[in-house]
Amino acid sequence: CLAEESTIYISEGKVKQDVVLRLRDVECGEIELQLQWVDIPGSKGV
Repeated sequence: CLAEESTIYISEGKVKQDVVLRLRDVECGEIELQLQWVDIPGSKGV
C-alpha cells in the first residue's frame, strides 16, 4: 500500500514521481521508487 502521499513534479525537464510503498504480510519493509514518464516513439498518447 502507499505509505504516504506522493506528488508528480518536473525536474530537469522530466516528469517524475517519488513513491514509497509499504509492504504487507511481511515482517517489515518499504520500497522507494522514482517513476519517470518517457515518450515512446510511435505510441499513442493518453
